Amino acid sequence: MKPAALLFAMVFLIAAGVNAQAEPQTFSLFASPTQQTLANDTQAESAPLFAVESPAIASAAPAAFFAPSADPLALSAPVPEENGVVGVYQNYNFQLYVGYTFLRFYKFPGKEVTLNGLDIDMTYYPGGGVIGAEGNLTVGFGTDMDETAKFATGMGGARFRHPLGRGVEIWGHGLLGVSHYLPQTAFGGQTALGYQLGGGVDIRAHHARFAYRFEADMVGTRFFSTYQYSPKFTAGVVFKF
Repeated sequence: MKPAALLFAMVFLIAAGVNAQAEPQTFSLFASPTQQTLANDTQAESAPLFAVESPAIASAAPAAFFAPSADPLALSAPVPEENGVVGVYQNYNFQLYVGYTFLRFYKFPGKEVTLNGLDIDMTYYPGGGVIGAEGNLTVGFGTDMDETAKFATGMGGARFRHPLGRGVEIWGHGLLGVSHYLPQTAFGGQTALGYQLGGGVDIRAHHARFAYRFEADMVGTRFFSTYQYSPKFTAGVVFKF
């Protein structure tokens, strides 16, 4: 009886060993609970949540999700300035000037007439550039041989400007037109060809649209069969728009 029981036990042990080799265990009987938990977590993390079976589904994802992150240096780069701006000084297309005018009119050699009046000027700079088209009207009043004298010019031409920064702008111009002088004399008519050459400086006021102007010119005319070269000075305010 004992040999039979011993033989039966040996067969059982051999069969159990063969079964264990055919179906290996995925865990160790001697592993600690902590190690077993870490192994399970690692398998869960490595397993994909879902699988994309069709390329059409993958292409439907937003492109921004797969785009690389923006360069932080590029985000902090300065924004370039727009056209029409030079530093912090804005160049407007139109300039309207109104100011006081002092004119010393050389009527003929040895005869001078002092005139005080008003100077009005409009200039247009295409595209806010440095070359503009200008129109000018000057009117002066004085006394000539106990009579009221009046001198007026209406001219047009070109103006060139150059900003120096800090709201300062220098400029020069050349104008051509007609001139008118009273009183009438027996030596010639009241109207003659006139021209004007000179320049000045504009200094920006507290507001960017306003500036103070100081100007000096030479006004050329031909009255009474002779030429007149008369200095002109003006100061006033420029409105820009």
